[in-house]
Amino acid sequence: MIAVLGHLVVDPENRDSFLAVSLGAIQAARRTPGCLHFTVTADPVEPAWVAIAELWSSRAELEAFRSSPSGEDDANPSAYVREFHVTEYDVADL
Repeated sequence: MIAVLGHLVVDPENRDSFLAVSLGAIQAARRTPGCLHFTVTADPVEPAWVAIAELWSSRAELEAFRSSPSGEDDANPSAYVREFHVTEYDVADL
């Protein structure tokens, strides 16, 4: 399994917009084979942080999702991100 964990930094005034445009990616990920968990949430303490948590059955399934069309039309969540603090972990099956 692959866990993707961390946070993104966005301008606090744009955080709600970022979360809204991320909805398409969240829904697409959750429909993707091998996606066990995928969430993007506002941090309750730090107004510029957005928490990221993903769990995938395998690296191949994660990479297949990343290389697939997002289906988000013109929405580009990455345009809001000022910093990435995300790490991937290979984890044993739980």
